[in-house]
Amino acid sequence: MKRTSSQNGFTLMEMMIALLILAILSLMIVPMTGNIGIREQVNEALGMTDALKTPIMDYWVVHKAFPEDNEEAGLPAADKLIGNYVTKIEIVDGAMHLYFGHKANTKLHGQILSLQPLFVEDSQGSPISWNCGYSHPPPGMELAGDNRTTVDNKLLPIACRDIPYTGTPE
Repeated sequence: MKRTSSQNGFTLMEMMIALLILAILSLMIVPMTGNIGIREQVNEALGMTDALKTPIMDYWVVHKAFPEDNEEAGLPAADKLIGNYVTKIEIVDGAMHLYFGHKANTKLHGQILSLQPLFVEDSQGSPISWNCGYSHPPPGMELAGDNRTTVDNKLLPIACRDIPYTGTPE
């Protein structure tokens, strides 16, 4: 069979169907990638806490308790610990509370993310770990300070989300 010049290319109906399929696929992808930029901002803010963990852990080793505030931890005042996305970092009973603002996405403005020290109650010599946001502590470990997290669970990195601890996978 030989095609005539009027049969070359796609018909209008075929083009519309192809565009419809592309539109549906792109709408499915947008929700999956929409919060990636926000999570990157949260991760950058969490990176600011790395340097703050050492003074809090050192205080624990010396005093067998957690510092009540920034001053007791030997850190600058909360409003002096700022970054691109964080307006202040407040230490309360060893827990760090990051307050979002400045250049943060509007979904993060005014929100708080907490990092709480994890410790073994009857073993002062055990290392301290950190619990982020809504994450549950593993069995045998206690949390210090309060969790003031208000950031939406879906905007948090996986390590900070509310995913119950179920034990070791088999």
